[in-house]
Amino acid sequence: MFREDLYYRLNVLPIELPPLRQRREDIPQLVEFFIRRANQQFNSEVNDCSEKALKLLMDHNWPGNIRELENTIQRASLLCQGQTLCADDFTKLQQHHNTDENNNSLEALIDKKLRASLAQKDIVEVNDLYQMVLHQMERPLIKIILEKTRGNQVRAAQVLGINRNTLRKKIQLLGIDKDKTTIE
Repeated sequence: MFREDLYYRLNVLPIELPPLRQRREDIPQLVEFFIRRANQQFNSEVNDCSEKALKLLMDHNWPGNIRELENTIQRASLLCQGQTLCADDFTKLQQHHNTDENNNSLEALIDKKLRASLAQKDIVEVNDLYQMVLHQMERPLIKIILEKTRGNQVRAAQVLGINRNTLRKKIQLLGIDKDKTTIE
């Protein structure tokens, strides 16, 4: 059990420390510190971190915050073959980074949603699947662009790379409410 009186004593001056992902500029100094600490703990001889490895560390989201960074440096120090940590020493981090990049691409997101949607339908029974999918993609795309352009159809047509009259026909055909796309 946590002592309630201790909580109030410690809470006199609350200190807010933002997560590591919001203070990436601290990562190089923390890496140096954790390398020195790992050298003492594991009797390793790592003395530096390559630029490529540092970039990989800076690009990572760090959901586990500073403890995840410390554990990552410890693991890499143990795996390191030389005196400089290189990107290959962070294989687990690289795999996670590559997976994040692949999962967040527009094509990957569309692929995932499309597969889930088509898994629910008997594809063999559908005659106009291509048009159906395009129709479902087109409506939200046009709505979003109209919202971003504050209902300016000329600008929206330019952004979409289609003729203004074509856009107007699609708005009517897809049943998009023009009034709801004009955001003040």
